[in-house]
Amino acid sequence: MSGSSARRNWHIVAVSLFAAVAIPAHVGATLITVEPDDFPDGTQINTAVAGVTLSASGGTVGTAIFARTFGGPCCPYAVQASTGIRGFGHAGTNNIVWKASHPRDPSGFRADFDVSTDFVAIDVIQPSTSGVIATVTAFDIFGLELDSFVAIGTGMSSVAVASFSRIAPDIAYILISTNASDFSLDNLRFNAAVPEPSALPGLSVLLLGFVRLAARLRRRGSASS
Repeated sequence: MSGSSARRNWHIVAVSLFAAVAIPAHVGATLITVEPDDFPDGTQINTAVAGVTLSASGGTVGTAIFARTFGGPCCPYAVQASTGIRGFGHAGTNNIVWKASHPRDPSGFRADFDVSTDFVAIDVIQPSTSGVIATVTAFDIFGLELDSFVAIGTGMSSVAVASFSRIAPDIAYILISTNASDFSLDNLRFNAAVPEPSALPGLSVLLLGFVRLAARLRRRGSASS
């Protein structure tokens, strides 16, 4: 093999190697559910589920999020959870209800995802009269608004499912807030990206084969020059 042929073959191998590395392995999605019913009443759950960090905003009682039982001693409201008996609560006076009218209580709920996702859904519950309950907004990693959902209730314990489905996984966090109305929350769901196990061994074998072929071509090129 001539030196020019060896160099040409080596160039082809190098390009192929780059392409193999540049093309990512298949990525699947696992639906993760953050369900307050999975925890005892009063459990702090800011980071209880891998892949997401929850926090409260507004008010003066801090950012802690708790699993709270609807109608329990802490939360004497007639409103019901959308699933089970518990929802997302805070450390304020009205532990299960998020509201702007009480200066001590948080009025905002935030969920930050470890890896940006393409799907998020959460149940927004009407704790009192009908009307606009809250606004759910999705943001990217730069804090730019991607989409928003206005939750409208139709009566006590009615549920508005706020959900976002994106073509690409660009949702870094969601923020739920209100300026006047009250709202309760339950049952957060989101997609967590995971590499397909079957794709990783195949990519490793492909790369190993390219490396061996490259070494063989280099040896032949050295021997012929």
